[in-house]
Order: sequence, then C-alpha cells, then structure tokens
Amino acid sequence: MKDLSLGCANSYPVHATYIFKFGTDVLTICDHDFEPAIDIHKPSENGWYGFCLQYHCHEPWNDLEWEIENLEELIGLLDDGIKQVEESFFSNAKCELLLDFLIRAKSSNENVSITRE
Repeated sequence: MKDLSLGCANSYPVHATYIFKFGTDVLTICDHDFEPAIDIHKPSENGWYGFCLQYHCHEPWNDLEWEIENLEELIGLLDDGIKQVEESFFSNAKCELLLDFLIRAKSSNENVSITRE
C-alpha cells in the first residue's frame, strides 16, 4: 500500500482521504493532492458525466466503495489537469503517482475502486 496522505490527518483544514484499489494494489491520497486536477474540468451544458458525475454527485458516500466506470476517462482528466494546474496549487508529483497507479491498473485490465474516508 502506498500512502500519500501522511500528515494530512493532523492538518487544518481537515482533508478527506481517498483510497484507490485494484487487485492487491492500494494507494491512499489526500483530496488536495488530486482534486485540483479534477476540479479544473467544468460540467458540460448537459451537466456532469462519467467520473465527474460519480465524484461530484455521490455525496454522501463516505465509507462506500464504488468502482470507477471509465478508467480511461479519469486518466485523461488527471493528465489534462496536471498540465493545466500550477504546481504551486497542488502536488503534481503526488497526482502523477495516482495517474501512474491508474495507468498500471488499465494496462493490467483491472477495475479500480475508490473509497473516501
């Protein structure tokens, strides 16, 4: 298990921690380390779709594990977000580790689940 959220539990403001899993691989990451790459994407005129629909509209889904329906889409969102969001606003390095994790899952033809704690 790779835990990228060390130290966040004792920081203010309190951050949510997300656990991504495929097979026996687990990656834990704090919200501020990847949300800026997601939040740069705005809904279409028809609203959210794909990962963003699940992500923004699953509240409250604390402790509920759900499967990412379109892994390729999320990979594209993160890749695009990393390129657009300033490094000083969030950790590109941690977000890139999440992106690499998702790419490994896709190349292994694995499903990825996500849980928020």
